[in-house]
Amino acid sequence: MIAELEISPRIACPDDAPGVHAIMSTVFESFPNEVWDIPNLSNAFESGESLVLEKAGRLIGYCLVRTVLDEAEILSIAIIPSEQNKGAAASLLTRTLSNLERKKTLSVYLEVRESNTYAEKLYLKHGFACIGKRKDYYTSDASDKENAIMYKYTIKSEIP
Repeated sequence: MIAELEISPRIACPDDAPGVHAIMSTVFESFPNEVWDIPNLSNAFESGESLVLEKAGRLIGYCLVRTVLDEAEILSIAIIPSEQNKGAAASLLTRTLSNLERKKTLSVYLEVRESNTYAEKLYLKHGFACIGKRKDYYTSDASDKENAIMYKYTIKSEIP
């Protein structure tokens, strides 16, 4: 009997851009305007704030992060379909928040499609609070519009 292979998060580097682009293209197939191009991904990974998730040496997910001073924004997070609902996203989100806390980040923001109830449950479980809604924020090629639900995570700092 072979043991379940462990997943391992690590800091994303520019060389990960093609693999992350492939994940985005698969996960966001219905929303092609949410797929970043490889040069933009490569540039985003130069900051050392984003993470990728590997299993058996293969990329299975990513968390794209941008920080400004003591605030961060999760720009995109996704796991390949075959690894969804197995705890990979929770592991990736936990590691991302931990890394941001070590960097003295105070607040983390993100937005999610109103229809993405799985993601909303994940964020609420990890301590994010709903802070608002952006009406008709997301659009698709079919001119459909969807609201974005905005979330904030406050990192609890230990003040002496």
